[in-house]
Amino acid sequence: MRRNVGGIDRTARIVIGLLFLAAFMVVGIFVEMENTTKGVVMAVLLVLATIPLASAGARKCPINNALGRDTYESED
Repeated sequence: MRRNVGGIDRTARIVIGLLFLAAFMVVGIFVEMENTTKGVVMAVLLVLATIPLASAGARKCPINNALGRDTYESED
């Protein structure tokens, strides 16, 4: 798959990923709930943080590819 994530799309993915990562840390440190529930919430937040950060880092997104969307500007 060729690169298809760039510009504002990439920046937005980084910001969203970091917000989910911050929520993960806040839940882990400050939120009081049962350990099992807290673990599930933290796992979901970690997965939700990883997806946009990974696609921004790799500059590839399968969903963009399926939709025929390309925001990457070639450096050629």
